[in-house]
Formats: sequence, structure tokens, C-alpha cells
Amino acid sequence: MENMKEIYNVMEMNDLSTKMNILDISRIGGLTNRNFVVKTIDQVFVVRLPGFETDKIINRSDEGVIVRALEHLKIDAPLVLFDDVSGIKVSKYIEGAETMNAAKLRDKKTVIQVANLMKNLHTEADKVDVLFDINEMLSLYEKAISDSNARTPENYYTIREQALNIINTSKCDKRVLSHNDPLPENFILDSDNRLFLVDWEYAGMNNPYWDLADISIEADYSDDLDMILLSTYLEKEPELEDLREFELNKLSIDLLWSLWGFIRETQESDNSTNDFYQYGIERFNCLVDNLRKFQEKYIIEENN
Repeated sequence: MENMKEIYNVMEMNDLSTKMNILDISRIGGLTNRNFVVKTIDQVFVVRLPGFETDKIINRSDEGVIVRALEHLKIDAPLVLFDDVSGIKVSKYIEGAETMNAAKLRDKKTVIQVANLMKNLHTEADKVDVLFDINEMLSLYEKAISDSNARTPENYYTIREQALNIINTSKCDKRVLSHNDPLPENFILDSDNRLFLVDWEYAGMNNPYWDLADISIEADYSDDLDMILLSTYLEKEPELEDLREFELNKLSIDLLWSLWGFIRETQESDNSTNDFYQYGIERFNCLVDNLRKFQEKYIIEENN
């Protein structure tokens, strides 16, 4: 298996295990990174090796600040080590770990679990000096696109301007420590039915509605599930301004992650089954569709 030597080095150099005591190494999912379950004689670890050229869009030192700030909440898998330079991360394996998917996240009881986890994160996590700002992130990603000559749709800048005109009308000034990439597969259920959230490389202080909107997009929530998510999180029925902020953040998310796909297309990957450009196009098409819906629902209402 590729990466075997690198994993052995990580385990031995950090006194976690010797090569002789490693019983098994198996690859697990991940779009951005290379993730492995490493079984030793007496423990099981998850080793995360950063993907190729991910340092162009991810600040690993900032990620280190985040994962250490989260330890007391016990939301992430228990941290064993994090290297701020290389971005190598080792965590303890979550016992009985069940990786969630979109269908599982649409179970109503799970929606409530997710909402409560997010509320705990947003209200109890310490503030950190790591900001996740949509305008700064767009500048970073667009520079990476320019540097790598990545492909983007012909109407990208037209749609971008229309989206930003709406995004920048956000009335939510609150910033909380947010995950910012809560894919269904980043939620892990343990043998005691406790929910964890892993992979914090995009985390930072952000609008709290971003995480909620991203969950809705990635798990393909219906309007009814959106209402359960929001009402549980807010501990009240969402008002029009809550719903507007929720939908507005969907525009930010689709705009940014479409660029992520275009960038990743140009970077070498050892997972050739991923069509990152197509992913970017799908997210961009979602942006166009959600932009139209937002304009029809909120712009018209505000003008009446």
C-alpha cells in the first residue's frame, strides 16, 4: 500500500508504536486527505496524512489551534498528536465507529442530535484567533485558481457578483467557532450512540448559520427537516430573519465549495475516482439555482 512507509515513520517517531507492533493498516474515506485506521497490539488509531498541495488552501497551524481548543468539548475524536507544520494528525479510534451518510443524517432523531451538537459547539467552544471569512476565502481560492490555471464556468464572475451582493447584506454579526465543512461523513456515531464531528481543517470563527446551512445542503434536507434543525438549534420557531440568514449562507457555501472543486481538479490525487471538476460544476449549478430561489423569495418580499 502507498503511504505505508510514511505511516510507519509517524508511529515510530512519535513513540506510538513500532513497525513490528502494527497489526493492520487500512484506508478510510476522505476527499482532501489520506486517512488510515492503524491497529497496533494494544490500541487503534486514525492517522491523517494531508493531501497533495492542500497547504495552498488550508492553514495547518490554524487547524492545530482549533483542534486543541476543542479538546475539552469532546466533540472531535480524542487527539493524540497534531503537527502544525506537516498537518499530520493522529487520533484515537472511536469505539464502534459508524460513519454517517446523508440518508442517516435525515433521520429525525439524528437531525435533533446534529442540531444539539452544533449548539454545543457554537455556545461552549472557546473563541480563537482564526477567522473564516467568505470574502477572504474567496480571494485565497481565486488566487489558487489563477496560479494553477484551473477551469471555471464562463459565467462564474457574473454569478459571483450577484451572489456577493446578497451575501454581503447579512445582518448576523455574531461569530462563533464553526466547523465550516460538516459533510455527513464527518459525523461519527459511537457504540453508545454518541455523535462526534471530525476533520476540522476548515474550522474558524464564522456566522453560526453557515454550519446549519451546510448540513442542510450536504444531507439534502427537506423544508420540514430544515425546520426541525433550526427550531432545535434556536430553541424556538425560526423567524423570517433566521430563515433569510440560513438561505443566504447556502449561497456562500455553494460559491466557495464550487471553487474548491475547480482547484482540486488541478492537484494530484491518489484517489482517481473523484471527478473534482464535475463536483465544482454541480456546486456551481446549485448556487445558480439557490440564487434564483433567494431572489424570488426574499428580494421580492423585501420590495413589497
